Amino acid sequence: MILIRGNRFVRRLSLYRCKLCMAIYVVVAVFFIIASLPNLPPRVVYTHPDELTDKELCSQPGSKVCCPKSEELDLTQYSSDTPTDFLDLLYEAQHVCEGSWKPQCVSSQKIAVIIPYREREKHLKLLLPRLHALLLRQNMPYYVFVIEQAGTTPFNRGLLFNVGVLHALDIDPDINCFIFHDVDHLPEKSENFYICDTELRHLSPAVDDFRYHPPFVNFAGGVAAMSKENIFKINGFPTRHWGWGSEDDEFSARGLIYNLKLTRPPEYIGRYKTPRHKKHSISIKHQSEFIKFRNYLHDGLSILIQKNFYQTWKLESIHKKINKIVFNHHHHHNYNIETFKIPSFLRNVRAKIFLNN
Repeated sequence: MILIRGNRFVRRLSLYRCKLCMAIYVVVAVFFIIASLPNLPPRVVYTHPDELTDKELCSQPGSKVCCPKSEELDLTQYSSDTPTDFLDLLYEAQHVCEGSWKPQCVSSQKIAVIIPYREREKHLKLLLPRLHALLLRQNMPYYVFVIEQAGTTPFNRGLLFNVGVLHALDIDPDINCFIFHDVDHLPEKSENFYICDTELRHLSPAVDDFRYHPPFVNFAGGVAAMSKENIFKINGFPTRHWGWGSEDDEFSARGLIYNLKLTRPPEYIGRYKTPRHKKHSISIKHQSEFIKFRNYLHDGLSILIQKNFYQTWKLESIHKKINKIVFNHHHHHNYNIETFKIPSFLRNVRAKIFLNN
């Protein structure tokens, strides 16, 4: 009897020792993981816009290098009653033609700002004067493309961005920096340079809707910049997300796959206001689609390039301020860009884009 009780005691003692050793092992492992975190290269890096320019060349007298000007720009305040008219652009951006402008200097970057759009005319009228004023002050060659989705099918922001990239390169193959810009994000600071670095640059970390802080660490929505090389490397934006949400999260995840850091200007510079409008909630379907993001090589720019993609267009009018194409979705693999009516001083583009199986 005593022997049996002794064996039970030994077994319990051994089990206790095993549990104790396991607990110690877990505590030590957690300690080393936490201790190593400061030594891991951070994915999010805050860099001042001035660090993206060549200060030495810019400071030389008589330099012909394009150097952004960081002086404060007096951006007009707006309210819900602010009158807006495309005619304002005719006076406020007199040097802009066909949605583009080129300074008399040498630049290493040529920028294309792509704005996906549908039924947000007032937001577009608020954004364009600010955008042109900011880009002119930054003294870099640029284009502004407004990509409008026609029809009643759910909005596809990622697909419109991809169409904009290919359309921009068709207009000017030398474009090497893309700015992906939501129509409801109005820049507050002209010091926030619209140029690319070698990473994924998130230009809008401080939006009034989010109390001027990113909603989460890897957030890259709103306004983002990426070089031509990197946008083709990650295969552009996903095209699976119909409706609002998730395409910018997948865009950020694609950059993470290629070890691209998420760079941001300081929050006191990367500030944006968003006019009030009805918000759409993200659907459960979008969350399930996001899980498929590792299939990125087969969903993005490659779809438009590989599926018998072509486009034609006709340019009309002399006094033009923006490039605008209307994108009409018919079904999953058949797209068409239709004619649209805009004021005569805007660029009229009659274009068709087909995706055939």
